[in-house]
Amino acid sequence: MPAVSIDPMSANPMKFSVIVPTYCDAEQLELCLKALEHQTLASQNYEVIVVNNNVNDNLEPLIERFSKAILVVEPKPGSYSARNAGLDIASGEIIAFTDADCIPEPDWLEKGGARLAATPNCGLVAGNIRLFYRDPDAPNPCELYEQLFAFPQKRFLEQDHYGATANVFTYRQVIDDVGGFDSELKSGGDLHWGQKVYAAGYAMVYAPEVCINHPARSSIQELHKKLRRVVKGHFSLIHETSALPNDGVYTPWRFYGGLVGDLFFPFRSVPMIVTDARLESFSQRLIVIGMSIFIRYLKAFERIVQTLAQTRASLSG
Repeated sequence: MPAVSIDPMSANPMKFSVIVPTYCDAEQLELCLKALEHQTLASQNYEVIVVNNNVNDNLEPLIERFSKAILVVEPKPGSYSARNAGLDIASGEIIAFTDADCIPEPDWLEKGGARLAATPNCGLVAGNIRLFYRDPDAPNPCELYEQLFAFPQKRFLEQDHYGATANVFTYRQVIDDVGGFDSELKSGGDLHWGQKVYAAGYAMVYAPEVCINHPARSSIQELHKKLRRVVKGHFSLIHETSALPNDGVYTPWRFYGGLVGDLFFPFRSVPMIVTDARLESFSQRLIVIGMSIFIRYLKAFERIVQTLAQTRASLSG
């Protein structure tokens, strides 16, 4: 890694580039930019690159209100295309990724940079994605489910060697070494990229103190939309992209094994739900158990849909 200090008092401190893709989400983006405007990191040491993935959405009046923000328009659909467009103009030695619906803590950049610097040969820091409810006193069933299952960053890192790009730090040098994101993917691109970093021999670390806040999805429609996107992304990883650098991490067996598990063993998350301290009552645990079983069957359905679509395409070809 470059021998440059992240200490703002250093004679040559590193610069951070924060990349924020957005698509028709100006209201949430405004909250994100407000949080990024008031970081504990010295103002001259970071830039915020907002990548608008909807050419028909005029964000210039919003962006002009924030001194740190730079606007880029990326016409090719997809958040990974948008992140690559941000990388094309990023001038920082440290790259931080978040999303338009995330609200970083005031010390997010400072602590993310500190964890990078403290980890020898670090290629990726995956930070904590903390969920919040619309009404903290009355979370609905979907929000309770999200709290337990939405962004298990520690498990992502330990099991599959990646971090969800709602909260990831890396060095520019790492991106120059392994390349950017696969812009053809609509989901799963963070897994694909993280695997490239891992295969290149870089260290990875989960940093719970590096925190952003993310709204919990609050409806079945929102959960289903995310689920469909994730399943399509995983299907693309095993059928439409080259083999992952760490062969065997995401395979057809894992995809179809997950289908069998969701159909015939939908109760396997019950012990974790019963013992999770984030749930405050027995009734909340029962609600999340019911939601988890429902979501597993819904996920199995989406896996079957993808498989049948692939089969039809193969037969017609």
